[in-house]
Amino acid sequence: VKGATTDTQSTPVEIAGAALAVYRGHAYGSPVWSVSFAPCGYYFASCGSDATIRIWTTDRSTPVRVLVGHTLSVNCVGWHPNCNYLVSGSDDGTVRMWDVQSGNCVRLFSG
Repeated sequence: VKGATTDTQSTPVEIAGAALAVYRGHAYGSPVWSVSFAPCGYYFASCGSDATIRIWTTDRSTPVRVLVGHTLSVNCVGWHPNCNYLVSGSDDGTVRMWDVQSGNCVRLFSG
């Protein structure tokens, strides 16, 4: 791409004058399977094969919270409409509901 610059660190990438942020935090070599923006738009969450969910803000390139509890790859993540809770689904056969403020799992569904 003309005008593009890349770096292996958390350096913004410029493509034709637009800056794109790079967010790093999941385990190296671990695919990220899903990303979801909160309805309020300021936060977003990612999940991946490192069995974690990470909560980010649009103005920081490091996660503000890491949610740990799943034992296998986390495939999907979604926000409650009030932005206070996240729900995640994993290959470990569980769905977990997380309190965003505390980082605690408040509900565990298995099947």
